[in-house]
Amino acid sequence: MFRIYRDLFRLIIAKDEEKLKAKEAKARAKAEKKRLKAEAKAKAKTAQAPPPIVVIPPAEKKPWWKRFIQEHLVQIIIKVIAGLIVAYLVWRFGFKK
Repeated sequence: MFRIYRDLFRLIIAKDEEKLKAKEAKARAKAEKKRLKAEAKAKAKTAQAPPPIVVIPPAEKKPWWKRFIQEHLVQIIIKVIAGLIVAYLVWRFGFKK
């Protein structure tokens, strides 16, 4: 009696294992199909025309004094303001004897 139940149980387990293996194989096939589809999509994307090459025209050559003013404008303004302050202080308080 025990042997019959044991054999039945083994058959049931074997069927379940077969079903599980079939499900796993189906899932693997589905994942492989999905991966291949994604690869094909990526290849199609890269196979499209490359982005256009943007050519940046060379900068216009400015005269030396314009470049100098543009590069040192902040320092020039600070020095001018400092000079005006010093000139005012000298004028206001001066060097009295």
